[in-house]
Amino acid sequence: MKTRIIILFSLLLCSLAMSAQKYVVNGRKDKTRVVEYHMVDGHWTYVKGARDIYVPKGYEFEAVAPVSKDTIVMPYEGKFYRVVFPDKELKLVDDMGKDSHLGFRNKLSNTVIGKWYATGRPAVIGLILSACALLALVVALFRENVPAMFRALFVASMCGISLLEVGAFLSLHTDAFWWVNPDDVGYLVAIMTLIPFSVTVAMQVFALKVYNMMGNYEGALNAIVKIILVIGIVLSFIFAIAVIMNFLFAACLLIGAGFLFSGMSYKDSAGNTIHSSALGTYKTDKYGNTTHIH
Repeated sequence: MKTRIIILFSLLLCSLAMSAQKYVVNGRKDKTRVVEYHMVDGHWTYVKGARDIYVPKGYEFEAVAPVSKDTIVMPYEGKFYRVVFPDKELKLVDDMGKDSHLGFRNKLSNTVIGKWYATGRPAVIGLILSACALLALVVALFRENVPAMFRALFVASMCGISLLEVGAFLSLHTDAFWWVNPDDVGYLVAIMTLIPFSVTVAMQVFALKVYNMMGNYEGALNAIVKIILVIGIVLSFIFAIAVIMNFLFAACLLIGAGFLFSGMSYKDSAGNTIHSSALGTYKTDKYGNTTHIH
């Protein structure tokens, strides 16, 4: 009887070991934010009032069951924490023969391609391609017959940008444009990088129209160029919306500040001009004398 219990217990331990998965914290930043969770009725639940903490990059752990696509819980310093964005911030070390619950984008982001997109090189290449396309566009605007060399330069540059964005979308999604994200580089740098980004997006939106203006290629090449340009137009809208969302908080603050410090002016029965704002209310008479009222 004891032998059977030992065997069953051993099998149970083996099955639990086989169901576990090992991950390593592998976000783009040096640390990753995690949220404290605890088990309630067999389900992981957020601990109300608990403070979020940061786990250093490289921390390896064995996920605590139950594990799902959106809920991967780690043991850390005597407590349990859920990784907020597991698909972006974790790397599978050992799936123990089970589903890792991480998608295709996670696998791609941890390859050489994904790591390359996490650097500043794609942004530099995109900037060079945008400059080349802009040069060709300027020549086309002042030439009735566009030289074939400049048409090829524009088409190659815009198609290169589109293909660059396809790789970014597949590997890191909108996170590939971290250099325009205020959370990553600060608002000052993000505003500076927003300018060339906006120029590139504007050029992509009108790329198909400019290509038709310069003259189309023939046959299959024409179809391929148009398909790639259309893909670029679609992706440019997606990335533009993501960037706008990053600046939305700052935009709301600016609008709020504008309303706060803007005032209204009117004339009273005596002909004085009353100006009221968050800074106070002032009265200016017909001689130009200003008096603070309250």
